[in-house]
Amino acid sequence: MNGLGFAVSAGSGERVNLANYLLQGTKNKPRFDVLSMSGWNQGNFVLPTGEIIGDAKRNIFFNGSANLRGGFTPRGSLQGWNDGVCSLARNNPLVMVVMGLAFSGAILELIDAEEGIGMHLYTETSSGKTTCADVAASVWGHPKRLKKSWDATPISLTNSAQAANSMMMYTDEIGAGDTRRLGKVIYATINGQSRGRGLAGGGNEETKSWLNSLLSTGELGINQFITEAGEQVKGGQEIRMLDVPADGGLYRAFDCIHDYMGADVFAKELATQARRDCGNAGRAFVEWLINNQAQVKSWVTKTESRLLAELPSHAAPLVRRATRKFGIIAAALEMAGEAGATPFAQEEAFDATRAIWRRWLAVFGTESRDDNRLIDQANAILAANQMSPRFVLLANHEGDYVGEPVSVNMMGYKRIQADGDIFYILPHAFKDEIAKGFEPRKACKILHEAGMLERAKGHDGWTVVIARKKGRGYKMKLKPCKNPDETEL
Repeated sequence: MNGLGFAVSAGSGERVNLANYLLQGTKNKPRFDVLSMSGWNQGNFVLPTGEIIGDAKRNIFFNGSANLRGGFTPRGSLQGWNDGVCSLARNNPLVMVVMGLAFSGAILELIDAEEGIGMHLYTETSSGKTTCADVAASVWGHPKRLKKSWDATPISLTNSAQAANSMMMYTDEIGAGDTRRLGKVIYATINGQSRGRGLAGGGNEETKSWLNSLLSTGELGINQFITEAGEQVKGGQEIRMLDVPADGGLYRAFDCIHDYMGADVFAKELATQARRDCGNAGRAFVEWLINNQAQVKSWVTKTESRLLAELPSHAAPLVRRATRKFGIIAAALEMAGEAGATPFAQEEAFDATRAIWRRWLAVFGTESRDDNRLIDQANAILAANQMSPRFVLLANHEGDYVGEPVSVNMMGYKRIQADGDIFYILPHAFKDEIAKGFEPRKACKILHEAGMLERAKGHDGWTVVIARKKGRGYKMKLKPCKNPDETEL
């Protein structure tokens, strides 16, 4: 109140009198629910501009950050967006799918999603990936004003994510971010939860939460970016942020340039259209959702099932989880067409999403990435050390003779055999090197199924007796190749 020009006394008595006056003076005045976050609220949709879409039964006052409102202010018209942006997006699966990603933010809460959907478009510069992202951002507002940078503090990114609740957060150029904390930032953003913070006077500050979609671009994939920074990629990160190649079309990011002289001219025109008519499609979609909430869940389930049916039976759980996310995107794009937010027919929307899903699947594969990373890690360590003094030679026969250790950093023992050397890995080396970053028991199962680890006979554990008075170890060999005459290094 002081900041607005109303002088308030510091005395406790005067403050009590002021409080009593305000309470008595507002007894018959209308009451408002004060909200600081956009998105769904009691069946209505609150936009960062303060607009309320829906028939609000109670008075709502939006008290969110004013500096974020300009980006969500609509320009042009929905018809202009359909005639301009959507007509150019037609027959361009990647452009259509990122539109679907933008729309999907609004249905996540309606289908009780546990986390958001992240997508990262990657390829070298001047491919059209940023233009695609600009088109997606134009669903909710002005692309240039909604674009955020990865080169920001965690608090800044948290505020941006919360401001885009039930919509889409747009960040450009992953290379500008801090590689040391990128994985944690992605996890927090998609998981929809800010870091807990303690208060100086005791207790904890209330954490912020949100549920939205996230679109990012960069020259490198998220996985490669994290790996080159010396960090280990986890399967959950790959599914939270779907790495989609942005150069799979006939014209890199685009499959059709609609008679324009070149992809660069087409991209420039598409970006211009996205800035001229923007922020209207998301509003139209939300209006339709308010009146059709009952069918959203079943619609998403049906579309997810169509994509899942195309996966092989052996597809890893993470692949199925990612496919469901593509299903949500497809369903959102289908429903946007039904709502009149786009001119796309249902099959057109589904086919576009399926095309990009297949491009993603061709790179990601159907097997567990975490399992393959463990197998590659274990094989690389064995191959790199097989001739080193870290392995003490055992006799070629099954006798008890063991050579003397010549290294303080001993990894285990090795027995040379005609059909492939056998390595006996000491428990500490197995845990700290072979299975580093993985749960040991699960790692044993994966390596056993890959033909690299032999299970003990008549023993519940995974270790075997190495030799007399030499204790127990993990009996391993290099990864077998498909060609029985070779061993994979």
